[in-house]
Amino acid sequence: MKGDSIYRANHSIWIAVTLLLSGIFCILTLRFSGGFWFPDEIFQTMEPAFSIVTGKGVLSWEFTTKARGMLYPFLLSVWMRAVFLFSNEPATLYVASRAMLALFFLWAVGTIWFRFKRTMIDSDGFSASISPWIWNLVFSAVLVCFPLIYYFGFRTLTDSIAGTLTLVALFALPDSRARPRLLLHFLLGVLLGLSYGIRFQTGLFLAFWAPAYALQMWLSEKKILSAFALGFGIFVSLALYAVSDYVYYGIPFISSINYFKATVIDEVGNKYGTSPFGFYFQMYDRYLGFMLIFLIPGSIKLRRWWPVLFAVSAFVLVHACIAHKDLRYLFFTFPILLYCIAVGILASYQFIRIRWSDRWAMAFLSIVLLGVVAHQTQLLRKKIPWNMGEEVMQAHFQAHKAGIHGNLLIGYTEVFATSGGFVYLGREFKGNLFFFNLQNQSRSEIRRILDESKIDFALLHETQIAWHCANIGLCEPVWRAGGYVWVKGPARLK
Repeated sequence: MKGDSIYRANHSIWIAVTLLLSGIFCILTLRFSGGFWFPDEIFQTMEPAFSIVTGKGVLSWEFTTKARGMLYPFLLSVWMRAVFLFSNEPATLYVASRAMLALFFLWAVGTIWFRFKRTMIDSDGFSASISPWIWNLVFSAVLVCFPLIYYFGFRTLTDSIAGTLTLVALFALPDSRARPRLLLHFLLGVLLGLSYGIRFQTGLFLAFWAPAYALQMWLSEKKILSAFALGFGIFVSLALYAVSDYVYYGIPFISSINYFKATVIDEVGNKYGTSPFGFYFQMYDRYLGFMLIFLIPGSIKLRRWWPVLFAVSAFVLVHACIAHKDLRYLFFTFPILLYCIAVGILASYQFIRIRWSDRWAMAFLSIVLLGVVAHQTQLLRKKIPWNMGEEVMQAHFQAHKAGIHGNLLIGYTEVFATSGGFVYLGREFKGNLFFFNLQNQSRSEIRRILDESKIDFALLHETQIAWHCANIGLCEPVWRAGGYVWVKGPARLK
C-alpha cells in the first residue's frame, strides 16, 4: 500500500529519531533526578546484592522472613562485581546501575514503537490515510515525552525492571494472525517468567492475561503451539527463580509462599500506609488527564489486543481493593494505556478526516497535541518529585571522601530504610551502621547510645545541630549534603 511504501522508505529514520529522543530524556533524568523514590529500590535490590558480594548489608524483613525472591539480587550481584572491576565509588555504582537499566527501558520503548508501527500499517489500520510523520509525532508526544515513565522506568526498584521486561514481552508478541514463531514465543515467555521471579505482583497480571492469550491463540487457526512455547519459556524462568530460592533459603518457591502470606493474609503492607479504593483511578486522572478519553476509540481499534487490555483492567481493579497502595505498582500499565491513547487519537483523527475533511482533522490533531504538550509540561514541572531522597544519597556517596568511616550513626531516624545502606557508603567502607532517632531521646539516653556504640560520626538533620551542640557536644561538622550534616561523634572527639 501507499502508506506502507512511504513508511518503509523512512524506516531507519523514524526509529532512530524515537530512540534518540527517548535516550535524551533518559540522560536528562539520570543527570537531574537523583535520590530514591522508595527505600525498596535500595533494600530489596541493591543492598542484598551488595551483601552477596561483600558480606555487608542490612537485610530487610522480607529477606529475614524469606518473603522476597533472591533472583534479582543474584542478578544484580553479577552486575555489581562487573562495576567494581572499574570503580569502587558508590556514586559510580548508582549511576552505572541506572544507566544499565535505562538501556533495558530503551529496549522497551523501541519494542512499543515497532508494535505501534505494525498497528499503523495493518491491513485494516491507518496506513492508507495517515502518513508516518503524523503517527510518529503522536507516538512521541503521547508516550515518548511522558515524564512519569522516565521517573519509574529505570530505577533499581523491582517494579521497574519487572515492568520493563513485561512491556517488552507483551509488545513483541505477534498478534493472533501472524505465523507461528515458536522460538520468539519461548524467549518472550522467559522474559515474562523473569518478571514474576523479580516482582511477584506481576503474577497477578499474568494470571489474567495468560489464559486469555491462550484462548485467543486456540481460536486462531491452530496457533496453540505458540501458546505452549510461551508457557515453556515462563516455566524455564520459574525454574531459575526456584533455584535462586533454593540456593539462598534452602527451599524452592518459599519466597512466593511467604510473600502471599505476608501481603494477603497478614496484610503487612497496611503498616506502611493505606489508601482508599479510588486511589489508583485518581492517579490515572492526575497523570493522564484529558488523554483518558482517547482510551475508548483506542480500545475499539485494538480489539485484537483484548487479552492485554482485559488483564490490565483486572490487575488495576484487584489492586484497588487492596488497602496498601503505591503508584509504582502500576508503572508498567502506563505505557500500555499511553499506547492505547495514541491509537485512539489517530483513530479519531482518521474518523474526522473521512467524515468531514483534512482541514478539520488537522485542526483537531493540532489542538489535541497542544493539549498533550501542555499536560506533559505540567507533569514535568509540578507533579513528579524528581529528587526525593537526593540529599540522603549524597551524604552517603561523599562519606568516604570526607574520611567518614568506623561506627556511624544515622541520627534522624530509627528506620534503616530511610538511609542509603551499606551499598551507597561504598565497598571501601569499614565499620558499622546504627539507627536511632535522637530527637525522641533524653540527653542521658543519647549519651549512652553514643558511648556504648562508640560512634565515630553521626548523620543529623541540620535542624538538630544547634541542640546537639549545646546539650551533647556534637559541634564539629565534617560534611554537609543539603539539609543533612555529618558530625564527629564521641569516639572522634576524645
